[in-house]
Amino acid sequence: MSDLSETKLAGLTLMLGPSLATLLYIIFIAIPPILSSTSIDQMDWSVIAREQSELDIWIRLPLLLVPVFLTFSIFGFSVLSETLEKFSHFYKAGMNFFVANIIISAAAWGVTQSIVWLGAPGWPAAVVSTGMASYAGFLGSIGMLIIALSVSANRDSYNQPLAYIVSAFMFLGILIQGVILLDRTEYILSIANPLKGITYVVFSVWAITLGRKLYQQ
Repeated sequence: MSDLSETKLAGLTLMLGPSLATLLYIIFIAIPPILSSTSIDQMDWSVIAREQSELDIWIRLPLLLVPVFLTFSIFGFSVLSETLEKFSHFYKAGMNFFVANIIISAAAWGVTQSIVWLGAPGWPAAVVSTGMASYAGFLGSIGMLIIALSVSANRDSYNQPLAYIVSAFMFLGILIQGVILLDRTEYILSIANPLKGITYVVFSVWAITLGRKLYQQ
């Protein structure tokens, strides 16, 4: 442990935090609806609340770790800002949005998990948690767009093409989450949900490349 410097630890949090959170999301949230023989009406909040309340504990337990893994990545991104040669101040402005995203997302996640206390009558909690998560995604997309653009300006140190790809996905995330907040429809959700999964994967791959670079330093 004595050989584990701050930079190496930051690299590990970037390599493991987002990727593990994304892995849990894919296994327990994204894949089950695809494999299920029945579809859930995403516009019926009582159905959404019932599905959440009926989740087995072996599913709910690992999902508790999603906000934990994402919170670890805050440290990695904070240390990364100290290694940038250009636009580090712009980067730090984006970090404010990213941290707000993590805080609100964690709170929304807690509300979602608490639906099991009430069962299907807990549909107001499902509405609140979904609204919080959507706005958190809106803020997070803004923050990560700023961060990715800042990193892309340092072409000699980091993966510039991938940073531009992340920026593009975050721009789409701003638009989609904004539309969901203003008008949540089945058509918008049919676009937003697959895009969300792809964005998480791309973001995780990018975080791994950033973390690897930090660790090697």
